[in-house]
Amino acid sequence: MSGELVEWNRYSLWLMPEPNISKKIYEIIEGLAIKYGSAPFEPHVTLLGQISAVQEDALKTAEYLAASSTAMNIEFGKIGNSDAFFKSIFVRIKYTEMLKRFYKNATSAFKMKPSKFMPHMSLVYFNVSKQVRLDAVRHVDSAVFRDLNGFYVDRLYLYSTEGAVSSWKKVGEFSLGR
Repeated sequence: MSGELVEWNRYSLWLMPEPNISKKIYEIIEGLAIKYGSAPFEPHVTLLGQISAVQEDALKTAEYLAASSTAMNIEFGKIGNSDAFFKSIFVRIKYTEMLKRFYKNATSAFKMKPSKFMPHMSLVYFNVSKQVRLDAVRHVDSAVFRDLNGFYVDRLYLYSTEGAVSSWKKVGEFSLGR
């Protein structure tokens, strides 16, 4: 042991829409953030969160996972809400067999115990009453998600999700291999 301090951080694996779709969804996220006084963030579906790792290891594992995975379509469902901060207002994502396999492979690659996974794309993060959440759901233009229907995923992103939402940053981007 050399006495070096090894820094562990928190990471998440994200599936993100292509730029033209991301821009449309970001406008909704930003509008909700302004209306409700929360921080905006990039549109994404979290494949796996709460990854505690050294950055170099997280990057290698994410690269391996991406190389052994296939591109896929992500399909939007209905707008929903919950009292969970990071799932306050969201768009449900159809949990396809391909997405199930990707999630299972991700938990295995990062040596994490699988938990109840509900794929979704959050639109705002906040802690508010159910009535405010229901008002926010009514504020979301559901037609945008019906018109878009979903998006194609051919990349996996590793984000540092340490600290405040405004400090989250991309640390890796990997093409899906097969």
